[in-house]
Amino acid sequence: MKNSICLIALVFSFTLTGPAVPGRADMTGMNMAPSSTHDYAAQGVVEKIADDKKTVSIQNDDIPGYMKAMTMDYKVNRPSELSGIKPGDKITFTLEASDSVMLAKNIKKK
Repeated sequence: MKNSICLIALVFSFTLTGPAVPGRADMTGMNMAPSSTHDYAAQGVVEKIADDKKTVSIQNDDIPGYMKAMTMDYKVNRPSELSGIKPGDKITFTLEASDSVMLAKNIKKK
């Protein structure tokens, strides 16, 4: 009798939760676009530059269509772009944003 009750409870629980089969879930309305990269024109003030010049902290202005004004650390692929730039300098840059990285490029002193 106990085994029958357990079996009924188990079958009933599967009917409530649905089968655990990959690819069978209802994904209607989910954004299934592949990860992509977007570039945004940005400007701000340099707060700090890492010693290796691979990261820069920027107090950026609003980036229309992407984010409000805030201070963030950005990766820099070309440390040479930071030559002649120091904390306190106003800059323009291109923000390359993806799911995995926030990259500052085309960095220029204003």
